[in-house]
Amino acid sequence: HENLMHPGGRRLEDSVRSNFMCPGLSTVAKELTSNYDNCSENKITNVVKDGQLPLKQEQDLKPFDLLSVNLCGPWQIKCTFAKSRATKNKKSFTRKTTVVQIWALTMIDEASSWPEIAP
Repeated sequence: HENLMHPGGRRLEDSVRSNFMCPGLSTVAKELTSNYDNCSENKITNVVKDGQLPLKQEQDLKPFDLLSVNLCGPWQIKCTFAKSRATKNKKSFTRKTTVVQIWALTMIDEASSWPEIAP
């Protein structure tokens, strides 16, 4: 029973029946699991479920009265820059790759849900 991680009466009975024959096994399994404190504590049905979030109260908001602002990042982006160099006979390019870190400021208007992103 403890090796099976407290499975409950029905699963304990099924597990034992797969290897052994025993009269009255279902009653023994139910009694064992109902009287064992650790079983009832670990039972999934004893877990308190979280409630739902309360609904937002309606507010008379005008656009941009209330903004939600968040700073996101940093993100690392590889940038390749090409620089041209002209000589008398031909034009040549040199490339340089650099890693740049960027951040983004996000703003959402609570009245209209209008998003704005400023890199």
